[in-house]
Amino acid sequence: MNFQTSSPGKMLKTIRKNCGLRQEEITGDYITRNLISLIENNRTPLNSDVASLVAENINKSLNYSLIHWVDTEDFYRPERYKVKEEVKDFINRKEQELLEGNLTLDEQELKSVENTLRKYRLTDKKAVLYELLSDFYNSSKQLNNEYMYLIRSKENYSFYPHHKDKLFAIKQRIIDNLINRDIEDSALKLIEIMYDTFESINGLNQRERNLLQYKKAWALYHQADYSSSIALINSILCNDSCTADDNELKANIENDFITTDCLLLLAKCYSATDALKKAKNIYYELWEKLSIENNTNKMLDIIINLINIEVRCNNKTNLFKLLNYSVTNESILKKQAQTKTLFKYYLELSQGWESIEDLDQAKDYYLAAIQVAISNNDQEELLEVSKKIFNFCEKRNQNYFLAKISPHLQEWIS
Repeated sequence: MNFQTSSPGKMLKTIRKNCGLRQEEITGDYITRNLISLIENNRTPLNSDVASLVAENINKSLNYSLIHWVDTEDFYRPERYKVKEEVKDFINRKEQELLEGNLTLDEQELKSVENTLRKYRLTDKKAVLYELLSDFYNSSKQLNNEYMYLIRSKENYSFYPHHKDKLFAIKQRIIDNLINRDIEDSALKLIEIMYDTFESINGLNQRERNLLQYKKAWALYHQADYSSSIALINSILCNDSCTADDNELKANIENDFITTDCLLLLAKCYSATDALKKAKNIYYELWEKLSIENNTNKMLDIIINLINIEVRCNNKTNLFKLLNYSVTNESILKKQAQTKTLFKYYLELSQGWESIEDLDQAKDYYLAAIQVAISNNDQEELLEVSKKIFNFCEKRNQNYFLAKISPHLQEWIS
């Protein structure tokens, strides 16, 4: 089709068909199917009022999807719609690459696409593309770039009132990013702004309030304000005067990620304040209630922290059970684990095996931790595991082990 010579009516027909919609699906309450037919066949003009109604009806039929978003301009500016379709194809292609784990970004191509977005004022595609790029940079742990594109995505989603939930989710990710970069004060300020902003627009439901409370508790935990974090978590978990300590865990914990995340954070706070018995009770009850297949990374987090606690308590019986469980389920745990979590898992396993005097197993997991750190290209991880290995070799008279890991360290250095 020659977009350059298409009439508004022909463009309406093209856009409707590209969206997979029938004429009767875009009429709404104020337009007839006959009028749509007349316009598409150039027997009556498409005026601006009808164009606006049709665009709204198309977007509503597609659940206001921004990847398929239609503006009234698209009917009158064929070249703009052609560009939108090209950008949509680019986004879909990159999204598939990200899902397959092989996304690559060509700087010149990306710059060209961004210039196109600005030239044609495609705020809908900006919101989707920038969110996709933030996902990519999050997966590659480039947190500064992730933050930049999250901010850009937020700015563009704010133009679309039907995407309040998406805007809320993007802002939550910004909070997570700030906390992960140790900028907790900014995260706490953003949480307060979100409270005020969303309450003034449509109000926050209880789930949204709980999410923001949880983020605030998480930021306070990172600031080592454990008592305030515990108080906030209790306010989420419990009703009235009931506290998390004397309240049974909810029966639907398997499907309630807010409750699960709050309990995990509560256990971390207890562990950080040496209330190890309280921490252990929470971790072990979560361990029993969560399925490893559906909650791999949370189960890893639980195992990591339980091993740490049992090492501190010098409870070799429980340690042995935990380590055997890890060996039995290692293939499942490794398959779905995030690399950052997997590094911590291997490091804690090595500490656990060392604690029960199985030095060969300890060395195997130290080596696995080194390999993950090298794969992550993470200097901090490599430094952390190297220090633990040096201490291990010195304490256990295992200096020959250093010769074994030297090639791996040399590989990373080169």
